[in-house]
Amino acid sequence: MLSSIRILLVLVVLCTLCEQSFAQGGGDLIEEATNAFSVLDFEGALSRLDEAQRIKGNTPQDLVRIYSLRAKCLISLGREDDALKAFTAALSIDPAFRLSPDESPRFAEPFQKLLDQGVAALEVEVAPPSEVVVGEPVLVTVRVVADPAGISDNLRLKYRRGKKKYSGLKVRLVRGKRMRFYLGPGVWKAEGLQVIEWYCEIRDRFGGMLSRKGDASHPLKIAVKPKPVAAPVLPPPPVTKPERKKPPPPPAWYERWWVWAIVGGVAVAAGTTAGILATSGEEPDHRTFSIEIQ
Repeated sequence: MLSSIRILLVLVVLCTLCEQSFAQGGGDLIEEATNAFSVLDFEGALSRLDEAQRIKGNTPQDLVRIYSLRAKCLISLGREDDALKAFTAALSIDPAFRLSPDESPRFAEPFQKLLDQGVAALEVEVAPPSEVVVGEPVLVTVRVVADPAGISDNLRLKYRRGKKKYSGLKVRLVRGKRMRFYLGPGVWKAEGLQVIEWYCEIRDRFGGMLSRKGDASHPLKIAVKPKPVAAPVLPPPPVTKPERKKPPPPPAWYERWWVWAIVGGVAVAAGTTAGILATSGEEPDHRTFSIEIQ
């Protein structure tokens, strides 16, 4: 029983050390590389920097230290073009990075030249919709906007609804192409209108984190709207036959065309024209008609 407890304690300690090592990244190796550089062991410093970069858990600050020290080692070895690439990587991760004011001109001049040219900050556009309708898939678009040193490798996106654990996916980044994918069905199958929470990390090929948007404690959010209510389908209105209009009453005798034809003929025979239609004050259908020939 006692030996089992001891074995369990050893396993717990080993797991704790592994977690600490993962969280620490390549910090110890970076310090070793710094010491090697200070004693002019530039090849040895580069070897330790390579080891440090391969360790998972490097933060953006760790990577900036790795790339900037690598650049100084390369300049010391006469490899200025490679050094400029390393400085470019450091500046793309942290545009505010600067060398120490008392840095040797051997390193400060090429670095300043790079600053004067301008280095774009590493940027990967991750664009889910601002809101979705409950029950519908969630389309996410990803595009590498700027990566002057070509150090980004993959996107790791975490998402959830409610208080569940975050689900995750990994997307390989391809420069010059727009990538699209859908979040897993567990997101839109959840009941209610809880928002979708998400955050993402941009990592290099060794798992080092280059940049991030949000985090588990401060995620970004996608609003979820209810499904629109369909309008009821109303039956078509009944077809009604148009009412048959009564034919107008026949015109009075004095309104007929042939009456006026006769009048016109009489007037012509008499040599004058004097046709008068007088309307009395009685109902409109009672008219007084008189013909006067002079």
